[in-house]
Amino acid sequence: MLSSTNVGGDPAAYSGDGFTLVEVMLALAVLTAGLLSLVLTLTTAIYQNEVAREYDLAVNAAVAKIQEIRGHTPFSGATGTFATYNNTTFDVAGIIRAGTDQTADNGEVVINNANPDLLDVTVKISFSWTNPATDSSKLLIRTYVARSGAW
Repeated sequence: MLSSTNVGGDPAAYSGDGFTLVEVMLALAVLTAGLLSLVLTLTTAIYQNEVAREYDLAVNAAVAKIQEIRGHTPFSGATGTFATYNNTTFDVAGIIRAGTDQTADNGEVVINNANPDLLDVTVKISFSWTNPATDSSKLLIRTYVARSGAW
């Protein structure tokens, strides 16, 4: 920056006002680091939001399947709860399927009927949070369904 006394354009008469190249480069480095951390924070927030969405869909689907099983009648027999639901699969819409087969059902029901008045029901949902081929997660919800009037 020129000083007010530098009328003839003599370089030796310049004042020390202004920024040096080192100061400008340092300011740009600090600004770049700040922007990079902001981008990383936003990327992490978006990823965590997707994880929460997938998990929420899996929980809702498992609870809905358990409610369906609890509402099923009759409890036993050829059309009973065990015969209808044990080792069955179902599709959970809206979540990323785990594994390479993106058309396979991603929900499974397993029922243990060792007790004739109490069914041990496990609902498993398989899903992926990022890469379906390499990343898979399983949500297991286990409950008991009692014969009506058994308890």
